[in-house]
Amino acid sequence: MASSEDAFRKFAMWKKSRTVLNLTVFTNFGMPDIWLGSITSVDEQQELVEFADDATRDLRTLDLRGASFAIAERSVEVTRAPEESRIVFKEGLVS
Repeated sequence: MASSEDAFRKFAMWKKSRTVLNLTVFTNFGMPDIWLGSITSVDEQQELVEFADDATRDLRTLDLRGASFAIAERSVEVTRAPEESRIVFKEGLVS
């Protein structure tokens, strides 16, 4: 597991470079929620990340307080504890 500081550093890098990401939110309620877009705001102190979907321009604010992080070269996996949900940020393929 990685620190939240490392994860938020990666989120800030993706935001600054406007990296296209696949955002997948897995919950215990069934089908995953999948977005393609980019990070528009990072608040490390509040542990919030805002994500904009490219197709709809909808915004989603993700509360990552108390989460654990697994960081790979091109992805960050977030596990949130009481909801037991999982969020995966993965660099998208751009042709």
